[in-house]
Amino acid sequence: MKKRLLALFLVGMLCLTGCQNKEDAKKEALQETFENIGMEHSAVIMNVLSKEWVQVEGEDTYVFTKEGTGEISGESFTYSCGIDEENNIALKIVMDGTEEERYYYVSTDDTGYGLNLDFAGDGKDVYLIQNNVELIDI
Repeated sequence: MKKRLLALFLVGMLCLTGCQNKEDAKKEALQETFENIGMEHSAVIMNVLSKEWVQVEGEDTYVFTKEGTGEISGESFTYSCGIDEENNIALKIVMDGTEEERYYYVSTDDTGYGLNLDFAGDGKDVYLIQNNVELIDI
């Protein structure tokens, strides 16, 4: 009887821990990154982000400040950033009005003037370019 209960318990534990899709695992890993971020990384990245950015395939304007606040087309947010275990730049945006949390991986584009915000989880990636820069297509 004890062996059956032990076997049932082990099967139950395996079922509970193994049911997570890739997107949830990616988002969970990013959330853990923000729990372990040191302030020295966050301050450096905030200095780089603190500009006005325009969404290339959209109409939103993103403004980041060095103090960890900003706006997306007039809607205010707070943000934090850091580096995960694989040396990716991670960005967490919390909208002030709705408390919605958005997690992104940040990388630069080929020009060096733009940012790719790769959404972690189910969401849309965002491509931003500095407000005072104009892309010329040939």
